[in-house]
Amino acid sequence: QWGLLPLHHLGHMSHISGRRHQFAAVIACDADHLCDAHVLQTELSLQLHKNVLVGPEQDVLEVVNKQNVAVVLLLTEKVLLKPEPMVEVATAIQHDRLIVPVLVLGRGYSYDMPPKHLPLLQLEGLEEETLTDMKTDLLDVLPNTIAVEWRAGAGDNQTRAACQEISSRMQTHAKQLAFVKLE
Repeated sequence: QWGLLPLHHLGHMSHISGRRHQFAAVIACDADHLCDAHVLQTELSLQLHKNVLVGPEQDVLEVVNKQNVAVVLLLTEKVLLKPEPMVEVATAIQHDRLIVPVLVLGRGYSYDMPPKHLPLLQLEGLEEETLTDMKTDLLDVLPNTIAVEWRAGAGDNQTRAACQEISSRMQTHAKQLAFVKLE
């Protein structure tokens, strides 16, 4: 594995380790689509009866490192080129967290983007070998995970249905983890 990523290059992050917040999921997105993320956050929190954290403006990396959370990645046009959400997802992959990609319809993402965009991802302060390993992990997971489709702005029923699918995947994942622990 490629090890923990240095947090110093993501200067906007604050530490939440002193807080006692427990989260069920985090939503990774690019800064241009925070409004979409907050819509999903509200509905998913209501359905799960638990906190859902939204990045990149909050310390998502620390939560992903320390808590068994699902990572919901909003697939939009530029998300694969943005360091924060890609580091969040790569960290989740490293910790064997559930990744739930959500294709935000009408936001410019297409399924052929990962092999084209991820090689262009740049992270300052990261060794080239570490960055290459991270990109490999992302390319192994993202194109091979079926996305939930959601049309932002299509109404409450569409949002509720997308969040029900996310919640269902989280429950299935939790059952699988419990089964593995029994063995």
